[in-house]
Parts: sequence; structure tokens; C-alpha cells
Amino acid sequence: MQYPAFIEIDADGTSSGWFPDVDGCIFAGKDIDEAYADAANAFRAHFEALVDNELKIPAPKPMQAHIIANAAEYSGGQWAVINVNMDQFDGRAERINITLPPSFTASDRSSGDKHTGVRQPQRVYRRGYA
Repeated sequence: MQYPAFIEIDADGTSSGWFPDVDGCIFAGKDIDEAYADAANAFRAHFEALVDNELKIPAPKPMQAHIIANAAEYSGGQWAVINVNMDQFDGRAERINITLPPSFTASDRSSGDKHTGVRQPQRVYRRGYA
């Protein structure tokens, strides 16, 4: 999903901006590139806080909608679009399968590793069973 951001550039070259669709989400940098990078980090942190507090994530509006609503607020800067993978904010856990070397899973195969808590199965022999 793409969220518009407005970035203002000061006379000394520093930049700061905000997301019009996301109240309170601001970012800054020494230059436009650093501000753009900080925008993605600010956005991620803000949305993680919204999810943690079970608040609704706002949907983006087109840049044109913001300009039409308040053109004076968006002068003296430039627009940027931040592409956000919304899957990271859906709150669901994802099951994955991984392969690890034996040294990561257990150091003592008979009793398990006290650091990882991994216990290896032990074969039990009963009379009449192999």
C-alpha cells in the first residue's frame, strides 16, 4: 500500500515531513535522502504502536485529495510516496520451517541442551519389543 508523505526542505538543507493520513507520524533528516529513509522507519514504528494498542490503521488518500482540501498547507515542499507492506501489521503469526546445524539444536543429545531447551527423543526398549 502506498502512503503519501509531504517533506519540507529548510534553508540549511535539513528536511522534515509528515504523513497527512497518519496523525502524529513525523520524520526528519539531515538531507532529503535521510528524511526519506526516516519516513519508512517512523511509519513502521507508528503502525506497530497502533497494532499493539489495538487501534485502527488509517487508509491512505490520494495526494490530490490532500491538496484540494488544503493547498496552502502543502506549499514549499515536495511529495513522496512510501510503499508499505501491510502484511507486517496484520497481527498474525506465521509458521515457518527452518533447518539448523546440530550445534544450534542440542549439545548433549541424550539429555538436551540447557540453553536451548531442546530435548532429543530417547529410545525405550521393553521386553518383547525392539
